[in-house]
Amino acid sequence: MFNLPEMYLKDLGRLSHKQPNERSRVWAEVLEEVIRGWADTSGRAAFVIAASLASLAVPPSLQSSFVTGSSLTAIVLSAGCLGIGTLLTRILSNLNQEDEEVQRNVVEWLLESPSARRKIATQFSIPGALLWWGSASLGSGTLYMCFINTNTATRVIASVALLTIGLALYSIARSNFLDVVLEKSGNQDAMVQSTFFQEPCTMLAP
Repeated sequence: MFNLPEMYLKDLGRLSHKQPNERSRVWAEVLEEVIRGWADTSGRAAFVIAASLASLAVPPSLQSSFVTGSSLTAIVLSAGCLGIGTLLTRILSNLNQEDEEVQRNVVEWLLESPSARRKIATQFSIPGALLWWGSASLGSGTLYMCFINTNTATRVIASVALLTIGLALYSIARSNFLDVVLEKSGNQDAMVQSTFFQEPCTMLAP
């Protein structure tokens, strides 16, 4: 699941580092950040759906059953991301409106049960994982369309584009910019390795 559960576990682990009278407030902050992250994920899922529908409009002479299948798979996965994300958002929004005693009981349950934290973190990760799989499906279909049954010029242009993207990702992965910013701000709890493959919207600042 692209390491997403571990990132949510780190967010939930913040509760154990707070005083009992602060945990309900921190839990509410965690819920708000998770909901905002899902809103961002939903926007990306809508983009994947639009791109997949556009790829289905390509003339049949430039398509294949693999491209069609990957586009349809991307649509289904992204639609699942939207649906599950919306459902979880509603559940958490309702939970966030409960009184302080309910919030305290939930926090105590999470602190006492590591398996509960793992289960919640996994559920929180489902929308993001579906988005990643949908994006991968769309990307595989696009690459197939660029390199199979095309002319040499198309392959060269696509190769240059992929090489450029690869170099950009390598540069981001090697950069310590995020670590420097967090260190300068004194935000030690949120220190993470600066890598493109971590989901920024799930990293919560204490």
